[in-house]
Amino acid sequence: VDFNLEGLERSKNIEFYTDVEKLQQAYRKIVKLCLEAVGVNDKIPKIEVSLNEVDGPGENESKIIFSIHHVNSKFKKTLKWTKKRYGDQFVGLINAQLNGLCDFELKADFDNNNYGSIKIWPKTAEHYVLDKFVGVQYNLIFYR
Repeated sequence: VDFNLEGLERSKNIEFYTDVEKLQQAYRKIVKLCLEAVGVNDKIPKIEVSLNEVDGPGENESKIIFSIHHVNSKFKKTLKWTKKRYGDQFVGLINAQLNGLCDFELKADFDNNNYGSIKIWPKTAEHYVLDKFVGVQYNLIFYR
């Protein structure tokens, strides 16, 4: 795996409190999902990891986004299918690691020129069509 951790290096001043053990477990499961998405003839997976703080709409509202971006991949399901049903791999991740820890968002190239962003947890109808996106990005969103 070709990991790019520059996004973590730039974020050394971001501090927040969370269940570190659950976050580490979620990270390992997401990297495993990236590796499972690699086919026999595919390239070595390129994964970019970053941590960013984004200001919210209110004065004291901000969120921390921990992102695992599998750059050279496409999501194996359609955008329509993912909105309705996102599969056992996400259910296990949500139940064991993410529930009560953070929100979970998926941004992806769903193939056939379909690009989107879907809020996986908490499950809502919230989704956005994107003009273009490269790869599959798993965002763990923590609120301050």
